[in-house]
Amino acid sequence: ESAPIPAQSKGGGGGGGAKGLRDKERQQMLAELEEKKRKMLREVELKVVELSDALEATGSYSRAEISERAAHYRDRLMQEAVEPKRTPPPSPPPLHSRASRRHKSRSPSPSTLAKYNLESSPPSPPSP
Repeated sequence: ESAPIPAQSKGGGGGGGAKGLRDKERQQMLAELEEKKRKMLREVELKVVELSDALEATGSYSRAEISERAAHYRDRLMQEAVEPKRTPPPSPPPLHSRASRRHKSRSPSPSTLAKYNLESSPPSPPSP
């Protein structure tokens, strides 16, 4: 009489289930990594949109300047996400520029500046 041969099923119910279990674990790990990536991208885009809104609210920047600053900030955040450092996340570019000196407009609130870790533009010297 011969010994029974173990079944080679993929469902994990028989003797060959270890490979099926490893495949499931790998798929689960890949799904978790994808979810982490999506979450990180959502967080980056949320910060970029918040910066764009804050810059737009000042009225001192053209759409092109806002787009340029937002793209730069996105790149910095993505770089930080890929190569995390022990420093705080990068702050967006400062709000002062040639455009803000040309146009009188409403300044962002101190809470907006603090939220993005921005400096307000330095006061201009009194004219003689």
